[in-house]
Amino acid sequence: MFVCKIKDIKDFMNKLLLKSDFDMFAVSEVTIMTYNSFVVDGHLQKSYYTEEEWKNLDGERFSLWEAIRPFCLQVIKGKKTPESFKIVLLLSEKNKSNLLAGYEELQAAGYRSDNIHGLYMNLKYENGELYITTGTSVAFFTVDKSLENIWAKYVKDFFAEKSVDFEEM
Repeated sequence: MFVCKIKDIKDFMNKLLLKSDFDMFAVSEVTIMTYNSFVVDGHLQKSYYTEEEWKNLDGERFSLWEAIRPFCLQVIKGKKTPESFKIVLLLSEKNKSNLLAGYEELQAAGYRSDNIHGLYMNLKYENGELYITTGTSVAFFTVDKSLENIWAKYVKDFFAEKSVDFEEM
């Protein structure tokens, strides 16, 4: 698990809400507290799509951030800072498969795309501070930490690539 505090919240929020930096991630859930509580469940609703549209989603179970981002921007933008927010992102199915393909030790430990429920990045803003916590969810019991460690490294490398200023906790 990786936990960090974002040093430059304004810069991070610009990257999150105004740029495409995080668009590769899927959205599990969003809760934004302003004058109301706004909640988004990122699970895709199969009944909404035609069979062809559903097939074209390539196994994604959640909306991508790029689809949810405009709504979140609309709720957050303004003169007042939100009271709080919680955004739970996860690596999209396509990117999860790409990550697994790059690490033989994950395959040797029994990790497959279909038995990894999610590689999560939890963003929590409260009391003027923004913390990021990573997490993993798998369909089987294991004491192996290789997936957790590789996911934490992936997020740190992603932050370095995007010039996110953070302090590891």
